[in-house]
Amino acid sequence: MRLSSVFIIIAFIMLAALSGCSNLSHDTHEPVTEENIHNAAEDDENYKDNADNNKENNNEETKSSIRSWKDMYQSKWTFCGDLDNNYPIDDTGQVLIAYGNDNQISGYHSDTYLYGLNKDTGEKIWSVYGGYYPIHYCINEPENTILIGTKPSVDDDTRLQCIEITTGKLLWENFI
Repeated sequence: MRLSSVFIIIAFIMLAALSGCSNLSHDTHEPVTEENIHNAAEDDENYKDNADNNKENNNEETKSSIRSWKDMYQSKWTFCGDLDNNYPIDDTGQVLIAYGNDNQISGYHSDTYLYGLNKDTGEKIWSVYGGYYPIHYCINEPENTILIGTKPSVDDDTRLQCIEITTGKLLWENFI
C-alpha cells in the first residue's frame, strides 16, 4: 500500500513539472526582418546615449559633492613626512603621533618613522627612524614622555629611547 502511494506522488510531481514546462517549447521569437534589425540597432543606440548621459550626470553630481565636502571641512594643515604613507595613530593633547612607512617602495623591506606633530600647526616636533622593523612605543602622559623601541636593521641592537613629547628632547637612550 505504501509503495503505490509513493508511485502516485512521484507521478503527480512529474505531471506537474511537465505541465509547467510546456510553455518552454513555444517559439516566442519574431522572424528576422530588416525592420527588426533596424529597430534593435536603434534600441542599442538609445541605450548607449542614455548610459552616457547618466554617466555625465553622475560625474557632475560626484564633483559637486566633493566640492561641498571640501568647502564644509577645510583642513587646517597638511603634513608630508620623510616617506609617502603617513598615518595618525595617537595623540596626547597637543601632540599628534603619526606613523610613516614607504609601503615597501624602497625594495625588499619597509622603512618606518614615528613622528610627533604639533596638532595646531602640523609642524614636525620630532621623528624617530625605525628602519626595517616595526616601531613600538608607549606614551607616559603624566611625565609628558614617550618610550620608543626601534631596531633599524638586522645588524643593529634594539634601541630604547625616552623622548619628551612636546619638545622632542632626548631624555635617555639605551641599547639592548
